[in-house]
Amino acid sequence: MFCGFASSTWSQALETRWEVMTAPNPDMTFMLQPNKDFVTLGVPFRTNEFGFRDEPLKPKTPGMFRILVVGDSVTFGTGVKNEETFPNVLEKKLAGRARPSHSVDVINAGISAYNIRNIRGQMQEFMPKIQPSLVVYVFVENDLDDSVSPGPNNYLAAYDPQKPAEEPFVGDDFAGMWMIKRQSMEKQGLFSKLKGLFDNQFEEICQLPPPLILGNHPEPNRRWTRFTQEFETMKALCEGSGARFVVYSFALKNHSEPILKRVEEICQAHQVPEASTLPIFNYSEYADRYSLVYDPHCNPQGHDLMADRLLSFLVESHSLPETIFDLSLPVNHYVEQIDPAVALDLETRSLKGPGEIHFANAQGIIGLLAGFDVYGKIGRSCLFRLGGEGEIMEIQAQSLTDTPEQPVTLSARIEGAMVGPPVQLTRTMATYRFPIPDPYSAQTIEAELITQGPLWVPTIDQRQQGAMPLAAQVNYIKRIKE
Repeated sequence: MFCGFASSTWSQALETRWEVMTAPNPDMTFMLQPNKDFVTLGVPFRTNEFGFRDEPLKPKTPGMFRILVVGDSVTFGTGVKNEETFPNVLEKKLAGRARPSHSVDVINAGISAYNIRNIRGQMQEFMPKIQPSLVVYVFVENDLDDSVSPGPNNYLAAYDPQKPAEEPFVGDDFAGMWMIKRQSMEKQGLFSKLKGLFDNQFEEICQLPPPLILGNHPEPNRRWTRFTQEFETMKALCEGSGARFVVYSFALKNHSEPILKRVEEICQAHQVPEASTLPIFNYSEYADRYSLVYDPHCNPQGHDLMADRLLSFLVESHSLPETIFDLSLPVNHYVEQIDPAVALDLETRSLKGPGEIHFANAQGIIGLLAGFDVYGKIGRSCLFRLGGEGEIMEIQAQSLTDTPEQPVTLSARIEGAMVGPPVQLTRTMATYRFPIPDPYSAQTIEAELITQGPLWVPTIDQRQQGAMPLAAQVNYIKRIKE
């Protein structure tokens, strides 16, 4: 969620034990095993018959108003007790407002690591059985990531089964996770001279919204298009079942504005009410006041604030019927406003790609988007951004898997278009150049390297251990002028 916390070793001492299974709906990909006792960061919990972190489903009575809250680990409540999660806190707050002979049932359907496709599949599978009156979709910026899937021993692996096995896993926090893995190697005595450079880049990566889903580039455009399609299906599912659909975005002030702005635009275009945690959480204080400290997820105080903000939103958006709830009772009023100057500044800084990426000294890692290991090894493809100026993209690389009969070739795609002819890689490092089209000679570019030829593809067991497809190794990528 926020890579700056992920390097903490404190949470590693707290037990997390929950097992998954293949879901009945393939778009869900996975679900928690139902009716089992598990642990999240030392806190026990039990799943119900749907694999949700909630009580068994109650029969739907005529006077019951049922709210289904869907989302990922923010909704699930990583590291807090079941009664402390914001869906359960909301249920308590609403129970005090229910009119005589009426009741409220708030179901926490959040599943850690779910993306929007998983959430939409979950809604398709379980809404007919749950029959909600209202669906609250809790958006988090990593909802546009690839889906993870069940691996060996019923744990998750970074592999999206709806993509070819040779393709890299793409997530919004790639650069931050790359540096965490590199830091782990440094602690083992490798790359020990890079600490200062590492710390500076790591802080910058964590402060800025993820570039993967920002800017007018092919990859973010593809991801937002798919997001919008899933969003439209979620809305249609609710309309078809007679349930109201609203969006509640998890956001931090001075961090999330560019992405939140995009979500607001989608919601407004589809006439879906939307609110966020922007009025209650600020990036500069969130970690110390509202997170678990050893982990980026909300502490009980953070969940309580989220429940209060959500209650205010549901009342003010007229999402709660007066026939069931006493809406005359006061609620806290929150001002939801995105500062355009802040949003523009954050997006501009996030999209400012490095002019050079060097793997040996971890330079320019903020430009990585997907497909590189900590040594610079790549598989069938890799994705990155380059800033600065220049008409040439220079790459130093070598083959790892070629044979006398089957060479490994390297091609480049810039802003979605192939540039220059493929080059044949050798077993020794050599320099290759690809032209940057004129319109982009002074702009940040999104680029992709693509290999052809022999490729090593890891098994699902190896993926669970962090392995990725391999065909070549890159030493550096840089932009130069002719």
